[in-house]
Amino acid sequence: MPRWVLLALLTLPLPAAAAEPDVWAAARDGDTARVKALLAAGVGVDAATRYGATPLYFAAANGHLELVDYLVGLGADPNVRDAFFMWTPLSAALRQGHGEVAVRLIRAGAEDVLFPPLVHGVELGLPAVVAAAVEQGPVYDFEKNAALALAREAGSEELAALVAKARVREELATVAVAPEKLRALAGRYRSPERSVEVFERDGGLWLRDGAEIRLAALSPHHFRSPDDYDLGVMLTGRLGLPERLRLVRGASAELFWRSDPEAGELVSAAPPAAPEAAGDIAPRGAPLNWPSFRGPDASGIGDGQGVPTTWDVASGRNVRWKREVPGLAHSSPVVWGERVFLTTAIATDGSAPPTDEPEDDSGVGDLVEHAWKVLALDTATGEVLWQQTAGVAVPLTDRHSLASHANSTPATDGARLVVVFRPSGCGATAFPGSSCGARSWGRSTPATTSTPAATGDSPPRRSSTRGR
Repeated sequence: MPRWVLLALLTLPLPAAAAEPDVWAAARDGDTARVKALLAAGVGVDAATRYGATPLYFAAANGHLELVDYLVGLGADPNVRDAFFMWTPLSAALRQGHGEVAVRLIRAGAEDVLFPPLVHGVELGLPAVVAAAVEQGPVYDFEKNAALALAREAGSEELAALVAKARVREELATVAVAPEKLRALAGRYRSPERSVEVFERDGGLWLRDGAEIRLAALSPHHFRSPDDYDLGVMLTGRLGLPERLRLVRGASAELFWRSDPEAGELVSAAPPAAPEAAGDIAPRGAPLNWPSFRGPDASGIGDGQGVPTTWDVASGRNVRWKREVPGLAHSSPVVWGERVFLTTAIATDGSAPPTDEPEDDSGVGDLVEHAWKVLALDTATGEVLWQQTAGVAVPLTDRHSLASHANSTPATDGARLVVVFRPSGCGATAFPGSSCGARSWGRSTPATTSTPAATGDSPPRRSSTRGR
């Protein structure tokens, strides 16, 4: 190829899609000049991550008011919803306590029926947010009633007076939700005291709580009884999956968690699968390694081995072995050759991790001394072949209610094993016969899940899920 042709190819600008991760990072960091340059180069103002987060979402969540102003002025959609946490730019700003940003978004037309700014403004004690929500109006009477109850409970005459000025919407503004999406929400949801059921009938969603209650959709995840506006059902969860149900009656609320469908708790449970015949299992060859989170190239795709589709842990059917691992960890196992590598965080005082789940997904404490450990198990027997301690300390951050102190999955290339323990402030490399060398990476947020990645012949490197 002629040299000038090669030079031209090398100097061509990257496609706009290739620059989208840069605009998300710049928005998260509040780098307005960089965002402007990337948008001028062709990146869309609403360029979204795989979970629907946009530059405006990242700027709002991190409190960058100047950048929020700029993006809103360009026409960025203030009502996009992140499919992971189900937040909008407005609810993300409120969750992080960025009141000025929330006010700017409300005045730009931001609404959030799932996380009403009137109610959350009162909860957070932000009069400017409450005033903006009242000015935006009208609001539903159940939102106004809930906000008034919260203001009075907090003893705030100022907030109560602001809420009292809110105009009330006369009718429910309903949306159509596809029947298959309604059926995905159906199931039994339990609290420590009782359970309720949600089911689809004739193209609509119903609640069974003693009586059967018809529901109308205000959004794909927020429903109200058209016969009693004070009764509401919110079905939320990560990645848009129904994990929990919040049942609201006036100013009171109950939280329910979805029951295990394996226990036969779903209302529309599928019939049991037929027993698997031995001849139905596909032939197996030499398995490939699973070196890091989601396997080779983070693809999440297996190697085509014949795997049983049914199993029973209690009886041991189609289960080769099981091994109890102390502590709590949300990290995934990785496999190399005949070894399975695991990580865990164990309270050194022997206490069990707190299991109570706060309604707002906040931290649960767990700030006692922990030992962060790496274990290697035999793939054939489950025997623990070796274990090493990467560090012992009190975690630097609170534990998120949906996370652990050992979130990050390790990575290996067969010669090295790299683990990251962000709550301890360090990561480590370990393998049998070597010391567990640690490196400090500083303080992190409670839900951080930076995970090392195995990349071909290169040593495992650290990647971040901060951008979701």
